[in-house]
Amino acid sequence: MPYVLDASVTMAWFFNDERRDATEMLFRQTITDTVHVPVGWTAEVINTIVMGERRGRCTQTEATYFIERLNQLSIIVDDTVDAFASLPDLCRQHTLTAYDATYLALAIQRKLPLATDDTALRLAAQTTGVSLLL
Repeated sequence: MPYVLDASVTMAWFFNDERRDATEMLFRQTITDTVHVPVGWTAEVINTIVMGERRGRCTQTEATYFIERLNQLSIIVDDTVDAFASLPDLCRQHTLTAYDATYLALAIQRKLPLATDDTALRLAAQTTGVSLLL
């Protein structure tokens, strides 16, 4: 089943202290499913990984291996969200960052469920009728 993946769940696949059974099960599902992410997802994930390296949460070797694993998944970087049209209202209505609002906008636009561990984004999804996977 296709879905929208946010960076919080992606990073739970990587950092041991964020990993839990539900995110691991979703990772296994992602091996066969198509996942949609907004354009900013790649930069958000890479930034989190690099910051993790700097803080000693992971090694460069671990980071490289994880990125290679991500590249093997069916991840569609979706650039169809009209940021100027939808994001300001979503940010204001749900007190979201613009980054988080892109995940919500993509889920609404594509009519797909959302996988997120972010509390504010989960609440916004529920308020707007977007299904949650976790």
